[in-house]
Amino acid sequence: MNSPWQISLTVPKDQVEDVEQALLGLAPADEPPGLSSFEIDGTPDWQVDAYFADQPDAQATQDALAAWTFDANPTEQVDWVAQSLTHHQQVTGGRFHIYGSHHDRPPSGGLAIKVDAGMAFGTGQHETTLGCLRAIDALVKKRRITGGLDLGCGTGILAIALARASTHPVMASDIDPVAIDVARDNARDNGVQRQISFVTAPGMRHRALAQNAPYDLIVANILARPLCAMATDISRSLTPGGDLVLSGLLTTQEQMVLRTYRNRGLVLRRRFIIGEWSTLHLKRIA
Repeated sequence: MNSPWQISLTVPKDQVEDVEQALLGLAPADEPPGLSSFEIDGTPDWQVDAYFADQPDAQATQDALAAWTFDANPTEQVDWVAQSLTHHQQVTGGRFHIYGSHHDRPPSGGLAIKVDAGMAFGTGQHETTLGCLRAIDALVKKRRITGGLDLGCGTGILAIALARASTHPVMASDIDPVAIDVARDNARDNGVQRQISFVTAPGMRHRALAQNAPYDLIVANILARPLCAMATDISRSLTPGGDLVLSGLLTTQEQMVLRTYRNRGLVLRRRFIIGEWSTLHLKRIA
């Protein structure tokens, strides 16, 4: 019978990735440990916990983690759904209020979006999602959006936000079919399933995305390098004067992304900085 096992370490932030890789190497590739890494309030250090289905080999553990001090102990079975709900807090970004089914519905006066923790990225917790929500809220207060696209939609939060803030159709795409299924369910839960069209697609390369272009607003919360790689396709899919919200990039990656999009006729209108993450609002002028 398997005995669940937990290994815990406290390390500087710049060592978290190395520790995670070392922990992953202690389990079979088809049965990786559950990893939890988070900043310890009031300190420069991070807590890293790994939960294994069975006790890793003692000597292999000692060798892999020789550079760090760690605790290794048997643990009880973890209810991961309950664990994720515990850390899934309500989030407010502008007028948007993101909550889970285990929360009370937010008070009236804003735009409530219900999203539960699941198999796709995005419960509103991450700084990049929050930055996009703030950018969308600021934009829709100033102009009417008649055609929006959420590129790399994950759980669909941003597509749902666009739909809730307007009465016009919204496109949403993701390379992961599981994410699309989750996003469709979330759109249904929020009553906007008829307003949003979902497609599984890599980047902008899908007939439905091309047929609905150009868009007057595209939101892409992905990663810096893929955003640069898709810059030409994204820029061409915007209307003249159209708006673009980019996120998923660290503040240190801002200039790389900005240079790429400036070369394609876009200018920076506003940035939203939350922690070490940046969200950029650009406008197409050419």
